[in-house]
Amino acid sequence: IIIQGMLGKLGISPDFSHNGVEALDAVQHTQYDLIFMDCRMPEMDGFEASQHLREQGYNKPIIALTAGTTMHKKQHCIACGMDDVLSKPYRLEDLKTILQK
Repeated sequence: IIIQGMLGKLGISPDFSHNGVEALDAVQHTQYDLIFMDCRMPEMDGFEASQHLREQGYNKPIIALTAGTTMHKKQHCIACGMDDVLSKPYRLEDLKTILQK
């Protein structure tokens, strides 16, 4: 919800999925410029969903949304196919920087 509000301030209207399974289904039906992937979701977490997307050839950026700020956590996100990490507390300036990449 925080990210939704921040994206709204930037004029971006995102789609949302409640879990990794829904996220995979959404990508099959819609072309996205990038994905913000919550690492902790029910049914299928963001790590597994990102791995599935990469295995299917998805090549757009996947940005991890996580509370984990350790280097190990960030490396795990990258190893699972995510391109970058946005850690809590989310800040508008950090979000802008990621979107500009």
